Amino acid sequence: MTYTTEAQMKMEDIKKVQLSILDFIRNVCKKHNLTYYLCGGTLIGAVRHKGYIPWDDDIDIALLRDDYEKFIKIVSNNSSVYKIYTLYNDTSYPYRCVKLYDSRTFLVEEAFEDLLLDIGVNVDIFPIDEVPQNKNRQKFLYFKIYFIDYLYQLKCAKIQKQRKFYKNLIIIIVKILLFFISYNQLSRLIDHIANKKYDSNFCGRVAMGYGLRQVVPKEVYSSVEKMWFENRECTIPKGYHQLLTQVYGDYMKLPPIELRTGHKVRAFRKIYNIKEN
Repeated sequence: MTYTTEAQMKMEDIKKVQLSILDFIRNVCKKHNLTYYLCGGTLIGAVRHKGYIPWDDDIDIALLRDDYEKFIKIVSNNSSVYKIYTLYNDTSYPYRCVKLYDSRTFLVEEAFEDLLLDIGVNVDIFPIDEVPQNKNRQKFLYFKIYFIDYLYQLKCAKIQKQRKFYKNLIIIIVKILLFFISYNQLSRLIDHIANKKYDSNFCGRVAMGYGLRQVVPKEVYSSVEKMWFENRECTIPKGYHQLLTQVYGDYMKLPPIELRTGHKVRAFRKIYNIKEN
């Protein structure tokens, strides 16, 4: 069975699909006693706007690593229209977060449009991992993550005439050196480094996020608070104020207009062509 795509979806339709996926996540977590948290811009949106940040166009969810792994296993075996992409079920998948997507849609993200992933409108799901107790060991952990991520970004980068010659040269050299190493392999390496257990009272979004700014005491995530997001009650970390203040500063203040931007994506609904024998 093949499919074609119809006209491009409007942003309001994309958000409806995202919210349906969010409802699915909420139901799965409730049924299986898993704890999820709104995170990133979605958490700010819930606290400041009771919904999406007006210029935002995605939903971010986080779970502690153990619940994150359980969630992946549960959803991987579900028979609904919502499917999951991970680093380990598709070797062409480049992202360090899980994407739960609506298989009736097709989405193109500008940064990876050449990969031709059959992925639809989705919600990003991140693991929250333990980090070392010692500050220097925390810094070394994130240094390793930053270094691999820097190579990843250079591999992604495109040669641009307006960029300085030596910067384009660095990009070319890295692309040559990493020619036989995929985005997926680099992301798996980062995930492997992040997925460690420590005798520690600290945790954070290690594999992908805002680095050391997101390292907080485990008590931040030890319990939840309910907060409205687009007319549905969602769970957020009890210590959300400490988390958001560390990451964003005065998160209740709107950023400058030039920073109020969304992601560069296009989405379509699939039209299936069923051939009769």
